[in-house]
Amino acid sequence: MGAGATGPAAWSQPCSIDLGPDVTISAGTAQLNAPAGFSSYLWSTTATTPNITVGTPGIYTCQVSYPTGNLVTNGNFSSGNTGFLTQFTYNNNLVVDGNYWIGTNAASYHPQFIGTGNGQFMIVNAGWQQPGWRPWCETVPVCPGQTYTLSYRGVSLASQNPPLLTLFVNNEWTYQERQFGPLQNQWQTFTHTWTAPAGVTSAEFCIQVSSGWGVGNDFGIDDITISSTVVLSDQVTVLADPLPVELVSFTGEAIQGHSHLHWQTASERNNDHFLVLRSADLVTWEEIARIPGAGNSQALKDYQAVDIAPLTGVNYYHLVLVDVDGNATVSDVVAVDHTGKNTFLIGPNPCPVGMPFQFQGTFDEVRVTDHLGRSIPCIVSRNTLSIQAGAGIYVLTTRHGAESRTVRLMVQ
Repeated sequence: MGAGATGPAAWSQPCSIDLGPDVTISAGTAQLNAPAGFSSYLWSTTATTPNITVGTPGIYTCQVSYPTGNLVTNGNFSSGNTGFLTQFTYNNNLVVDGNYWIGTNAASYHPQFIGTGNGQFMIVNAGWQQPGWRPWCETVPVCPGQTYTLSYRGVSLASQNPPLLTLFVNNEWTYQERQFGPLQNQWQTFTHTWTAPAGVTSAEFCIQVSSGWGVGNDFGIDDITISSTVVLSDQVTVLADPLPVELVSFTGEAIQGHSHLHWQTASERNNDHFLVLRSADLVTWEEIARIPGAGNSQALKDYQAVDIAPLTGVNYYHLVLVDVDGNATVSDVVAVDHTGKNTFLIGPNPCPVGMPFQFQGTFDEVRVTDHLGRSIPCIVSRNTLSIQAGAGIYVLTTRHGAESRTVRLMVQ
């Protein structure tokens, strides 16, 4: 992939907060402290200050947030051809398909283009060969679990067949395609949202061409932004007495769509039962299991629970250890990932006659049709598909579970 220039130097945006270790109070009060410097604070007590003073045992949660600002370098192209990656060729001869230029007036580079912006913008000639090409990509730092919004302005430069663009993040299709309006020099604003999966700390955002008209597809883009309001939270437990249970371990794993949770205690003192709590956001928790404790024990004890209906995405679990007097202590959090994996086209597209298309993932059903809607024979072998016909443009319809999609395939 060619480059306008390298992306920005990565900067560190905080992706977690730490309220510190559990606090034990036998009398009086204790001060709980959240990290300083955030835009807003919200404690489970409804306090909105960085610090609170408490005198009652329990679990206290603090939620903080901050705006990232625009993570994109040179999103308005005021610095010219820099700050992004592209598969197109930087050349001001925009009569040639596959070329782009950074300028202020599209008509200066193609006799049939019409389009001006608020200063410089990216001017792209995309032809029938360019479906799957990416005019703009940039990698930015992200926080797992946070939702980011990519926004850009777009304009159709040709008099017919406006382009269709889509968004890929970390080379995965987001299912968010944007159709440009039919009028030349009519700018529109398009937005896409994406939530970072667990463990992901950087993301390559790419705008990709989906359409492949024989005439048209030509466009301009400008004012690209990627931003988020990051929301973080943590909990601290205030204890009235020393812990009644010595917890050795607490683990979880996803097995065949269920969350299997395991824990072990080294000793228990007046331990009545365990509550297993689940959350999708580390703020709101619900009880999913109640397991009897051993009462009093000095031997290793093993316990388990199974969540047979976990939430889609990352599930967070912790244990509440309840003694015979009703006092409770809370374990650390365990995360179990039930994020689904989507099927998408890897390529090549266009594909030479006799060569198979390759996909990431698998599908349950496929159907290939030509431009007249007639079914075309094909052969599916695991994650590849071969069209049993000559050169042409075909439409592939796939189904994976309850989800279906279509994609244009070109054989040449």
